Amino acid sequence: MIYSYESDTDLPKCEVTAAARSAKSKACKICGRVLSSPSSYYVHLKSHSSNKPYHCEHCDASFCRKPYLEAHLRSHTGERPFKCEICHKHFSQKSSLNTHKRMHTGELPYACDVCDKRFAVKSYVISHRWCHIADNPLSCDQCGEKFTTKALYLYHVQSHTLMTGFICRICGKSFKRSSYLQRHNFTVHRSSSSGKLQQLQQQQLQQQQQQHQQQQTQQQLTVPQ
Repeated sequence: MIYSYESDTDLPKCEVTAAARSAKSKACKICGRVLSSPSSYYVHLKSHSSNKPYHCEHCDASFCRKPYLEAHLRSHTGERPFKCEICHKHFSQKSSLNTHKRMHTGELPYACDVCDKRFAVKSYVISHRWCHIADNPLSCDQCGEKFTTKALYLYHVQSHTLMTGFICRICGKSFKRSSYLQRHNFTVHRSSSSGKLQQLQQQQLQQQQQQHQQQQTQQQLTVPQ
C-alpha cells in the first residue's frame, strides 16, 4: 500500500501516539526507512509532505524543516564542521560522520532482507538488493529491454520521453540541470569514486547533455512558425 500526504494535518498522528506507548522502532510506510523513536518517525513523515517552506537560494531544493536546509547549504559553502576524532577527517553533515565512524569500528547495521549480507551504509544495501532481481529483471514497457538495476532502468526510460532532466546512473535520482547532477555526484558519490566510476559519470553526463540538446532542437522544430 502506498501512502501520500498533502499537508502536515494528513500525517497519521494516531500511529505516532500508538508507537509512543512502546519502545520499538517504527518503519515509514512510504519509503521503508526505520526510525528509532516516535518523535523521529513523525519528523521523518513531514519530509514526505508537500509543505516545504524552506528554500535554498542557490538551487531549486526545498525542505520541510530549517535544519535540513542548513545542512543542505553546507553543500554550497563547503563548510565541514563535523570532525572524526580518530582520523581528523571533516564532514559537512553529522550523518556522514556517523557513517564514516563505522569504517573504524567495523559496525555493519544494515542487513539485506534476502541474503542477510550486512553493510555499513544504508545506500549500499539498497543497491545490493537489486542483485536479487537478476532472475526477474526490470523491463522497459516501450522497447522490452531488460535491466538488473533500477538506476539503469530509470536512465533508459528517459530516452523514450521528452524529459529534460538529468538522471544519476548510480542511484537513479533526477535533476533539472546538469550542474546539479555534477554537484550530486561530487558530494554524494565522491567517497566511493574510483577511476572507473569517474569515467562512467563523465560518459553519463555527456550522453545526457547531448540528449538534452537534441530534445531542445526537436521541440524548436515542432513549434509552428
